[in-house]
Amino acid sequence: MKKLLSLSLASALSVLLLGCAGTSPSSHDMKTENYTYLNKTLTQKKVYNGIYKAGEEAGWKMTKFKPNTLIAEKTHNGDSDAVTIVFNKEAFSISPHNSSLEDAILEELNK
Repeated sequence: MKKLLSLSLASALSVLLLGCAGTSPSSHDMKTENYTYLNKTLTQKKVYNGIYKAGEEAGWKMTKFKPNTLIAEKTHNGDSDAVTIVFNKEAFSISPHNSSLEDAILEELNK
């Protein structure tokens, strides 16, 4: 019985902790993070596709991490870079900041 109770408690705690993991950035996050705002509002899918395409065309390996998060990796002259891109319909954030990737994304999304 103790084993069942501890398993139930662990499951409930996991659901509670992971339940918020797939949400879009809140307005609080938008104020505290360094977001780049788009000139227009797009659908979440169009923003995802634009970021993915811009990253790949700029030589980055793009990997979907969450519905609103991509991981971009790039190797150049033996050095590796990796950034996390969090986005919603109106803005995106690159951490750590990478201005060349940011420019490529903005160019693609503002077409």
